[in-house]
Amino acid sequence: MDYCDAGYQWDPILSGYFYHFDPSSFTLTPLNYSGSSAPFPYPTSFFYYKGAWGDLQYEDSDPRQKTVPYFHFKRFTTGPTGPRAKPLVRKGLYPDQRHRKTWVEWLVAVYMSWYPCCLKGWRVWISVAVVIGALVFVTLGIMYAIRKYKKRGYEMVDTEIPMDDMTRHD
Repeated sequence: MDYCDAGYQWDPILSGYFYHFDPSSFTLTPLNYSGSSAPFPYPTSFFYYKGAWGDLQYEDSDPRQKTVPYFHFKRFTTGPTGPRAKPLVRKGLYPDQRHRKTWVEWLVAVYMSWYPCCLKGWRVWISVAVVIGALVFVTLGIMYAIRKYKKRGYEMVDTEIPMDDMTRHD
């Protein structure tokens, strides 16, 4: 058993920064919450930054720059842009226009998610063996189900059916 003090109750609102965003002029106006102890001026310089955040993409000749096979994606790319390049004014929680992925984009996403754990180096052979094993298992299961479905039809009758009893009974 562990006995400890509950500690101080922490209210994240007290150290928060609050802004009003004006989409027409793309400006932030600080709002002072009555219980807030946040110092003025509010940090808003990040919001107006127009450049790329993070490092620039390494040259192809750099030994740290790797390329994913088949799709030629670079390991290190230029960082994202700031909030000015994002659609901040939305009608709901999600962006207004959603991009539907094509089947090629979907396959690339699956490949990229499996690449570090399953498709890199010697792991590819284990992954291929698992996929082939799963396909064989599914194929055998389908064949078993088809045979069982076909057998459920007619049964052979062991008794003779008399064919010479053709008299009519009223």
